[in-house]
Amino acid sequence: MDLCRGTVSFSIWSEGLGILSEFLGVQVPTNLIFSALIFVILIYLLHLSRVNSKLQHQVTRLTQELAILNQRLETLEAEKQN
Repeated sequence: MDLCRGTVSFSIWSEGLGILSEFLGVQVPTNLIFSALIFVILIYLLHLSRVNSKLQHQVTRLTQELAILNQRLETLEAEKQN
């Protein structure tokens, strides 16, 4: 959402992009846009990697808990039959 606002504001006030790129030492203002987008994509990919790792850990834990519960159920059924 903020990226859209930034893009629209620089579309309306194109001199702002030139001033910002000059301040940051970028020769071509378009390169500043590409660099910013690449940075945003990298941050998003790191976020997705973190979420994926967390979900993977939860799946492993749930699988282990399910195996323990199945073992308990089998034990109780075996005791019930004896």
